[in-house]
Amino acid sequence: MFQVLYFASHWLTPFLVPICFVLAWGLTIAAFLGVFSAVREAIVKSQKMHAIPCTNCRFFTNDHRLKCTIQPFIANTEQAIQCPEFQTKSHSFYSSYLDN
Repeated sequence: MFQVLYFASHWLTPFLVPICFVLAWGLTIAAFLGVFSAVREAIVKSQKMHAIPCTNCRFFTNDHRLKCTIQPFIANTEQAIQCPEFQTKSHSFYSSYLDN
């Protein structure tokens, strides 16, 4: 029995180094591709989230209980990107005076 194991170990020894080399580099490349994929998905998601116009809308309250007075269920979500009620905040003195 030990003679068979001894023969098999000496027969496999020349093949172990290339097999381990390929497996090690394969795992390294797979890890880098996984990290690269995660970073790319994070960038795409952040670009989509920055396209949400709610914070520049006149009806946005910035209150956690009621974020938007017109569309409270889609406020600060991806659905708000094409919000039909979006109105830009006006920063003039008279518009802020009239809002109070």
